[in-house]
Amino acid sequence: MGPVILLLLVAAPEVSPYAELLAAHVKDGVVDYPGLSKRSAELQRVVTAIGSATLPKGREDQIGFLVDAYNLLVLSEVIRLGQPKSVLDVKDFFSAPRHKVAGETTSLDQLEKQRILPLAKDPRLHFALVCGAKGCPILEREPWTRGRLEDR
Repeated sequence: MGPVILLLLVAAPEVSPYAELLAAHVKDGVVDYPGLSKRSAELQRVVTAIGSATLPKGREDQIGFLVDAYNLLVLSEVIRLGQPKSVLDVKDFFSAPRHKVAGETTSLDQLEKQRILPLAKDPRLHFALVCGAKGCPILEREPWTRGRLEDR
């Protein structure tokens, strides 16, 4: 099941489980966390698939995959923590290495600073990463997949 979800995440965002969750629960950059929490099993299946996936080959595909993984993990953590008032107040929210992405255990900070930004070599990518706080960049209703990075 994991490889199928990954394939859909990278190759066909319009039908992927992650894309469907975004389309259903993000409006004008605001996440409907109560609605998303009712679909936590689906969310967890996508998180599990990201953890066991193989990193795509192409650079743009890798960037899109890793940005989507980061944003997905933030959504998942907010749900897991019961929708805290602010993730910035949650100890080690970004620094604890409790996530698995493409077979590697990582923190959100490591994913951003050691994998995404060095790979992209583009500081604009920071604005694609959603931290789950009101002052952070807004979440798009579509995954960041190949061919869409420069469009945004």
